[in-house]
Amino acid sequence: MQVKVTDNSKIFKAAKDQAVMAALAAIGEEAAGNAMEELTEQDAVDTGRLRNSITYATKQHTEAKSFSWQEGAKSGAPGGSGTTEPKGTPEKDTVYIGTNVEYAKYIEEGTSRSAARPYLKPAASEHGDEYRKIAENILRNA
Repeated sequence: MQVKVTDNSKIFKAAKDQAVMAALAAIGEEAAGNAMEELTEQDAVDTGRLRNSITYATKQHTEAKSFSWQEGAKSGAPGGSGTTEPKGTPEKDTVYIGTNVEYAKYIEEGTSRSAARPYLKPAASEHGDEYRKIAENILRNA
């Protein structure tokens, strides 16, 4: 009798990594949509430029080429709204939502003349159960 052992761990790891990336992308899409809804609900939409610019980024997902995840980036600075290349790269197994519109921070945090109308933070923090279900569904069916 012969017994042959085959190491398929690389195949399983690749499938797991692919499922995780699919889950992050699905969560990113949902979170970006939630941020857009928050803006609309708060009547913070004038031209739609900010709302339409909201997107997401993961380490492998590059749809958001103009997304800036540099805190307080200035227009024209690396990672700011004047560039099409993000500063840095999202960490592995992480999804970021955001925008490259220069006035986005003032809507989110407010100014001395206008009250804050947060849309990114609530989109990220108030839908945890929803995002968890998305991830569980994708990972369970992978």
